[in-house]
Amino acid sequence: MSLKDIEAVEAELNEITPQVDILINNAGIMMPANASTTEDGLESMWATNYFSGFTLTMSLLPALKKPGAARVVNLTSIATNLVTKNAGATSVPIRGSVYAPNNRIGTKGYPGMRGWNESKYMNDVDADKLSQESLKVTNRHF
Repeated sequence: MSLKDIEAVEAELNEITPQVDILINNAGIMMPANASTTEDGLESMWATNYFSGFTLTMSLLPALKKPGAARVVNLTSIATNLVTKNAGATSVPIRGSVYAPNNRIGTKGYPGMRGWNESKYMNDVDADKLSQESLKVTNRHF
């Protein structure tokens, strides 16, 4: 999915309705054999697991914040627990820091499971931030 695809979804939703009551972000690529990039230049697993839902949520924020009981649900992974437990020992995207997943492209031994854990963990970080925007955000870990 490209960022252009997300913009198209946003435009279509804005034509259909001025308000979004619930947004469920459910996308994932788990442990590809090799790293690859999207047409936007993003690492594919991160683009799917994190950036697609984040971008769609942020683009629909005005419609989600209309009066009513809007809710964002991110379907994520129980593997995010591995990230927070090992945060001190790895370059994990902890609140306020910047992580560059594209640095792994072309490297030997692409760490697919670690990329999965970290990309899904970012949904938890965003849930905290979106809650500060007066949105109800739920992350479901499977």
